[in-house]
Formats: sequence, C-alpha cells, structure tokens
Amino acid sequence: MKKNAMNPVQQRLLWVVPSLLMAVHFLYWPLVRGTSIAFPLFVAVIPFLFGLLMVGTAVRIWHLWSWTIPMPHVCFLWASYTTLGPLVLNDTISMPFSAMGVVKMSLLTGFISAVTGTVIDTISMDERLLTVHSRVAALGVGTVKTVIAYSFLFFGAFGLFIGPITKVGHYYLVELGDTSRIWLLIVLTIVPTCAMFLAYFAIASNPRGAPGALAAKQQPDSASSS
Repeated sequence: MKKNAMNPVQQRLLWVVPSLLMAVHFLYWPLVRGTSIAFPLFVAVIPFLFGLLMVGTAVRIWHLWSWTIPMPHVCFLWASYTTLGPLVLNDTISMPFSAMGVVKMSLLTGFISAVTGTVIDTISMDERLLTVHSRVAALGVGTVKTVIAYSFLFFGAFGLFIGPITKVGHYYLVELGDTSRIWLLIVLTIVPTCAMFLAYFAIASNPRGAPGALAAKQQPDSASSS
C-alpha cells in the first residue's frame, strides 16, 4: 500500500504514532535517565528481530497472518509499540536490579503488551491492513473475537519475556555500564525467545496437537504477505 493512499487512521497507526514513540524512546533514556544510546537501542532491536525472525517465520511456514505492508514495516511497528512498556515503566526499570523487580517488570509488561497488541491488531484488521488465518477467523465471528482469541496469550506472553529482558539489559548496559557486549546480549536473549515461541506454534499448528491450537494451516497462496 502506498503511503499517499492511506487514510488518516492508517497513517496514524503505521507512521505517526510509531515514529513518535520511537523518537521519544531514543531521546528519553539518554536525556532524562542518563543512559547511553546502547540501552534504548537494545530495547528497540529485540522486538524488531523478534518480528523479523519469529513472526516472519510463522508467516512463511504456518501462514498465521498476512499484511498489506512489507514485513520490515511490520517489524518497525512491533519495535516501536513495544517501547511503550519500558517508557511507562521507566521507574521500575531504573530501580536497582532485584528478583522482585524482574517479576514486577514481567507481569506489568505482559499486561501492557497484551492490551497494546490487541488494540493494534483490531484496528489493523478493521483497516484491512491485517488478515488473520485461524480457525476462529474462519467461523466469521468478527474482528474483536478473532483478535482476542490469540492476542492476550500471544502478546501477553511476549510481554512476560520482554519485561525481564529489558530489566537484564538495563542491569548490564546501564548499572554495570558494560555496553561493549550489547550484541552478545541481544543474541543470548532473542535466540531462546524466538525458539520457544516457534516451538509453541509448531505444536499448536499440528493437527495432532492440543485442541486449543491457534491456527489451521492455510494454503500459501491465500496468506502471502507482501
């Protein structure tokens, strides 16, 4: 879809809001919290790679979703909207590292991610930017029920992971000031996270798997992503 063909809702969803979030994210942490650029970069790169590796793979193999926007743009949206959680919870992140702090971050980011993801996907479906290929969607139950059938579990689980990851990243990159290993930290967090989600989708998409499988496997020509 060409940018000049978008309506105002699509422009705000795809460009205005995520661009503002990303700008605030990269300005807030260094200027207000005094971190190096490594920390906001870490927080933004993790969800971008998650979208590229996990969501992209789920689309190619199991055809769970399809968009009318390119996959890199989907990853940009994933990264920008994910920064909302750490911005809202900046006081919790900035507290000294502790087990209780990690648990608190996990629960709070899980909730924020679930709500944000549900809203974004609902609007995206209403605006014909996103198509969900699932057993629930095939029943024609409507946009909200189609999204809720997977969104709270999927986005909530992502938030449960991203909270501790953000807290650990803050500990190493800010509290310890060890920015030289940022890419090692990214690899050590994104690989197991993607692996766990892909394993879940592989089991859930298997006809012999659990009854609550999220999506039935679709024909490739009906679920291709541009």
